[in-house]
Amino acid sequence: MSVHIFMSMTENLIKPFMKIVRKPSLSASLTKIMTAVVTLEHVDDSSAIAPVDRRTFGELLASNSSMAGFREDAEVTYQD
Repeated sequence: MSVHIFMSMTENLIKPFMKIVRKPSLSASLTKIMTAVVTLEHVDDSSAIAPVDRRTFGELLASNSSMAGFREDAEVTYQD
């Protein structure tokens, strides 16, 4: 049994809460957490389209970046 800190992101606010977890789980990396924090600080509308243009996608792919299932020219929101 362990205690985990979760972050709920609603209405562009981060609401941390703790929960007792009885089974093992993987934690998010600091990079993922900071990406969420920076996005919430700089994006007013999380339902707005976040462009994934071909040039940027190609650069990320060439540098072996994690793409989280996104494809070039995909229409995704910042919340996605």
